[in-house]
Amino acid sequence: MIFAGKKIVLDGSHGNPGGVIRSLGFMRKEDDPNYISVPAWLGMMILTAVPLIGLVMIVIWAFWGDNQSRKNYYRAFFVWLFVIFCLGLVFSVVLPMIPAVRERLQQTHQSTHKP
Repeated sequence: MIFAGKKIVLDGSHGNPGGVIRSLGFMRKEDDPNYISVPAWLGMMILTAVPLIGLVMIVIWAFWGDNQSRKNYYRAFFVWLFVIFCLGLVFSVVLPMIPAVRERLQQTHQSTHKP
């Protein structure tokens, strides 16, 4: 039988569908150096939630280590941080420099601070 370009043999060792899937090379954690278990992902998420330690670990995981999956995840995390930082910069610095926006902000500030 041919599946996904690979020849598989349905003998006694592949009596269940899981055996067939493993014989095709899908979901084999012992052969995949990039495999990360669910408990490991949960631990990394909890660790990244700690304010200073989390940031240090994100930098370490994004640029060092052998696990390419974890590196790519935390590199993508940095891209999102950069996008959010740029949006924050636009909304806090550039947007108030536009005259129409500045007038509206001043009107709003004056109307909320009337005696």
